Amino acid sequence: MKNLLSKLHHIRWKSELYILRFSRKLWLLAPMPIFLMIFFWVFVYALPILPLSIFTIVIMENDPQPALWVIFANATIQLLIGLPATIIGFVYSVKWYIVAASLMFGKTQIADRKEAFLREKLSLIPTTAIPQSPAHRA
Repeated sequence: MKNLLSKLHHIRWKSELYILRFSRKLWLLAPMPIFLMIFFWVFVYALPILPLSIFTIVIMENDPQPALWVIFANATIQLLIGLPATIIGFVYSVKWYIVAASLMFGKTQIADRKEAFLREKLSLIPTTAIPQSPAHRA
């Protein structure tokens, strides 16, 4: 699971770097590709909660009066997962929209710092986060 998440982060950082470069070229319309990237990654990171929602919908369709614990458990789990995810997603999207707004108004310092951060992350990932198996080292 950790290896999968590190690969997912690596792909996300690559796409962020690509979108940042693209937004620099298309500076007047910078929020559009950034919005599409944010929408895509929020959807990808929200996928793990989907089976729980489908399970609850199936139970509620098959049982005219579902047990109260099913509804309460689903609401509690979604609240415990959804509230932190919403806060993290809000901070993530606001940071990117600040970058987009700065590009629209011709200020590139924030975009330069974001690009340097992404390049640093991408240079660290293959050596530290994705270990090779002993068979590949030989």
